[in-house]
Amino acid sequence: PLMHGIGKLISCVILFFGTIISLKLITFILDRIFALPTLKASNTILGCILGVFLAWLRVSAFVYIVNLVLPYIQTKDITLLSRIDPAKTVIFGFFEKIDIISKLFG
Repeated sequence: PLMHGIGKLISCVILFFGTIISLKLITFILDRIFALPTLKASNTILGCILGVFLAWLRVSAFVYIVNLVLPYIQTKDITLLSRIDPAKTVIFGFFEKIDIISKLFG
């Protein structure tokens, strides 16, 4: 069992550093390809759009998880958590109305 655990640890470390090195290599190659002015501008704009979309998706996932977990936490009679009403906040209410996660996963 000890050797099996050490083998798993070593394989995880090799995968971790191998992934980092391969991603750095891919990033270096893509930076050389997109060094042209036109491609660099479009790359920046598309990166900004992707960043906004990912942020939107992460906040929506957080709101979805809070809506799932909060009723269970409020029944546990923890005074600090039982008084939380996230629907009163502007940002939470906005993302709760849209609820993109429920639309994606039905």
